[in-house]
Amino acid sequence: MLYELMSNHPHRTERKHRPRKHHGRHHDRSKKHSRNGLCNIFENENEWTLEVLAPGFEKSDFTMEVEEDVLKLTATKESTGRKFVKKEFGMNEIDRSFTLPKNAAVEKITAKLEAGILSVSIPKNEDAKPKSITIK
Repeated sequence: MLYELMSNHPHRTERKHRPRKHHGRHHDRSKKHSRNGLCNIFENENEWTLEVLAPGFEKSDFTMEVEEDVLKLTATKESTGRKFVKKEFGMNEIDRSFTLPKNAAVEKITAKLEAGILSVSIPKNEDAKPKSITIK
């Protein structure tokens, strides 16, 4: 299940290696994590938890929606207007998609932003949780 949750959505695969024009230059989007928050995924018997690295983002910068078993997470923040001579870190945009397992309780998904990390909790449906069977 953990791998299913993390698998790429087809739209992301289609766009992955297409160059994107950025400030008059072509920007190579094939570099891993060049525009996206790094992500950790945890699982226990009750839920999956996504932790997305989002330094400098506010709650109001995020949009999160589920469509056809795909959780789409986007965030955009305004540029500082600085003219960089060299820039090695910092993000202005996050665009991640996650294919949800069939046993995800979509209507109960919650999220919180704390200390630059967006935590998304995806509960499992009750019928998907392990059950003990007593042998008589």
